[in-house]
Amino acid sequence: MSPVIRQFCVVSTCAIGLALLVRGLNHHLASWQLNLSIGGLLIAPAALRLHSKTALFSAFATGLALDAATPVPFGENALLMLAATTLVLGARHRIPREELSVGIAVAIVINLLLFSARTFLHMSDWPDPSSGWLRIFSDLVASQLFIAVIAPWFFALQRHSLFWLDADYSVARPERY
Repeated sequence: MSPVIRQFCVVSTCAIGLALLVRGLNHHLASWQLNLSIGGLLIAPAALRLHSKTALFSAFATGLALDAATPVPFGENALLMLAATTLVLGARHRIPREELSVGIAVAIVINLLLFSARTFLHMSDWPDPSSGWLRIFSDLVASQLFIAVIAPWFFALQRHSLFWLDADYSVARPERY
């Protein structure tokens, strides 16, 4: 199997699995009128550390999986995540991308951009646009805090999954017999 395909499968599975877990958490947070959005975290590890093809394919597939479970026009999340991944790919040579704190910061910034883009795309659908800003702000703060807490675990999950499934090509491997 091609290295790009193997990495794509591992990274996409991890991202979609986390998205499903957060979807279940959102179900339980609905009684408090909170909704967590973690799009930035889903794409940050791949966009920072993997080959650009793998990162782009994974972001698009994860976005399509989110589109399938979200009442938005199909392809919206996929295109937004693809654009955000492209931004990270363009800037990743300027930052120390192996640092965990940088990864968390990138995930938070990308999540802010994705959250803002979705908010402005769907603001016209609100009955009274001025009434929803407090809820949007509380969702954004809760999402950013959640990302800051869970990002180290998710980065480690992806790194270990790539290593366990023999798809981590960033480290030198001894020759096999």
